Amino acid sequence: MQTPTDPSSIVPPTWPLKLLRFFLKKEFVEEIEGDMEELFYENVKTESISKAKWRYTWDAIKLLRPSLMRNWKLFSAFNHLPMMQNYFKTSSRSLLRNPLNSFINVFGLAMAIGFCILGYAFARWTINTDQFHENKNEVYLITYKAQRNNGLQEYGKSPRPLGELMQHDFPQVKRMCRVEDEPVVVKYQDLVFHERVRYTDPSFLEMFTFPMKWGSAASLKDINSIILNEEMSQKYFGESNPIGETILLKFGSSKSKAFKVSGVAEKFPDAHTIDFNFLIHFDNIRTLQENYRLDDWSKTVNATFVQVDQAGDIATMQQRMDQYKQAQNKNAEPDWAIAEFGFQPLATLHIQSENIQDDISSSSADNYSAIMFQIAIGLVMLILACLNYVNIAIVSAAKRLKEIGVRKTIGATRTVMIIQFLTENVVVTSVALVIGLGLGLLFFIPWMEGMFHFSMEFSWSDPTLWMYLPAILFFTGIVSGIYPAFYISRIEVVTILKGTLQFGKRNPLTKIFLGLQIVLALLLITSAVLFTQNSNYVSKRNWGYNQHQAMYAAVPNYGGFDQLRSAVSQDPDVISMAGAAQHLGKGNVTTIVRIGTSNEPVDELAVDAHYLETMGIQLTQGRNFKDQSENDKRSIIVNELFAQSLNLSETVARQLKSIVFRMILLV
Repeated sequence: MQTPTDPSSIVPPTWPLKLLRFFLKKEFVEEIEGDMEELFYENVKTESISKAKWRYTWDAIKLLRPSLMRNWKLFSAFNHLPMMQNYFKTSSRSLLRNPLNSFINVFGLAMAIGFCILGYAFARWTINTDQFHENKNEVYLITYKAQRNNGLQEYGKSPRPLGELMQHDFPQVKRMCRVEDEPVVVKYQDLVFHERVRYTDPSFLEMFTFPMKWGSAASLKDINSIILNEEMSQKYFGESNPIGETILLKFGSSKSKAFKVSGVAEKFPDAHTIDFNFLIHFDNIRTLQENYRLDDWSKTVNATFVQVDQAGDIATMQQRMDQYKQAQNKNAEPDWAIAEFGFQPLATLHIQSENIQDDISSSSADNYSAIMFQIAIGLVMLILACLNYVNIAIVSAAKRLKEIGVRKTIGATRTVMIIQFLTENVVVTSVALVIGLGLGLLFFIPWMEGMFHFSMEFSWSDPTLWMYLPAILFFTGIVSGIYPAFYISRIEVVTILKGTLQFGKRNPLTKIFLGLQIVLALLLITSAVLFTQNSNYVSKRNWGYNQHQAMYAAVPNYGGFDQLRSAVSQDPDVISMAGAAQHLGKGNVTTIVRIGTSNEPVDELAVDAHYLETMGIQLTQGRNFKDQSENDKRSIIVNELFAQSLNLSETVARQLKSIVFRMILLV
């Protein structure tokens, strides 16, 4: 087991101890605290810290026993086990006597709880994104910010020399790794595929937690070795161990190199934003890419990561980054002058990636928006189910008036009656919780996973789940039962025996609850209709290009495209074919368009003369590119939004300064 370097970080969680101090008798607290702390440190020696904390929390929950708890009036009523058994029997018989009402109550609560289980699983999956990395709080992505018309824009790339210089200049930098991606052709026996290889430093597998299924992570230090992920291993070698096998990688049209498989990484958790297919030593880039200079400040790498011992070191390093800014700005184009460098921690990079361009990490901002949506829907469903239960419970209580009268006659106080009805309600809610858990695990979660093709990795061993489920149980149990319990318990015995009780007819709250129930039900129905109509609209929406009859295939270079075009052009079913360095929905590059003193960052696609025709893109003004036209190589086509946002005229359009190549500029 790996022990943290800082022993002061190994401490038991505080909230279980606060819980015990609040509920237990004072004469027991001190002794229990000492025993639990001693047991915690014993467990740390043989188990992981997280597991020891989980055991500590579970032990605290098990100590919430009536014999150890304070003698509060409320708890003293629960100490009578025979009475609680009686309440359980009463609630069970009530469920069986009224099967229709019971079904409506239980199924309504179960549906709401099932959706809450889905919301919990998705939220837990999103929050756990990239949290499996052991060094997540010490690893930082180096970013830079450039001045744009709308303020500073942050970019995830970094100058090529930056990483090595920082490792040399800063004693705080414990490790550093650079990342550069490149398309290659991978060949093993008769298998040939276009893939992407990742150049990186050997420290990559030390900074990121990617355990090896076969082989050793240290083998990345060998410039002739290659490490695969589990998916690529199965693709090329099946289920067999590929360690020692040789595969050929072709870089561009002229260079190739054989690599020996030295490691296979275990399957990545689905909650991740950074991964790899193939890893090779970064020094390969010097020989496999022509004219690649690591001292060129005008060029960038896809990412540079540094690892520090303490998060406080970043502030010290930030103050000395201006020296690198000056070196870069002397060599880079004015449009890409760096205003300042930044450091983004790996633990929250998936959240911040929404605002970082050209970042190798994907963003989970949309997932957090989905969590808020699910919370809102779950609360509405729970409140709706609880209101439905309240209304049915009040009406159903009319059949139990004689029972209530008898209990009060033999001495039952109002407090006892309230506890009885709340206990019965918790029993009903427990049944709904079990059914709702089944609905969530068997229907809701698989439905969402199948729709978006991922796994939430729901686990029964998650300690937070066993705090969430009781919270749902008592929330629904108390909210749905508190009003009926107080309302029914205040009925006078004399009124019951005389038979003069007009039950529920003049109760304004009952009418309010019924009105709220109807409003919430209509709100859910309306939302469902709008969601369905919007999904139908999006599926049939015209995106400005032909997304149904067009097919996309990735090729490593122009030579590969030329071979594909020669083969496909012989098929009579192919109407048109085009080539593009970037493609709609598959990738783009960011460039700067300068109009006067205005600098506008735009997304750029480099395409050939047949691209617009093949994709079915219509022009509102002007003309398409002409094939083999040298003049058109200095022309651009912009979309309508770009022209409107900059208020372009024909004269202003001639002032555009950008990369001279056939392109479409998309905003």
